[in-house]
Amino acid sequence: MTPIKPKLSSDKPFSGIKVLVALAIGLLLGCAVAYFFKVLIDYSPAEVDLRRLRLFYLMVVSSGGLAGFAIETMRQLQADATDPLYRPKNPYRGGGSSLRYILPRPAITNQDQNPYQR
Repeated sequence: MTPIKPKLSSDKPFSGIKVLVALAIGLLLGCAVAYFFKVLIDYSPAEVDLRRLRLFYLMVVSSGGLAGFAIETMRQLQADATDPLYRPKNPYRGGGSSLRYILPRPAITNQDQNPYQR
């Protein structure tokens, strides 16, 4: 008995350009956060070694880039997944209000109906 292999769809191939754009956006956001920390540290009474500050800023910027890279890569891999167990149906996600799955519907009586809707 041969195992059944799922048919791979090549409608949307993996896009490296999108990943690089997400990396650039993550780096820009990391730069913005690092600049915010720079201003915050500059106006604080704490004295921190310049080398440590530069390493801290490098860590913040590279973390932003890594986050953008990872998010876009995982988004594309999940979109291309063919295994139905990889993306289970979640009734609480998307499609409007999630309260409709939790709360029971109230019974409509004659008093609740619109009198102009006859």
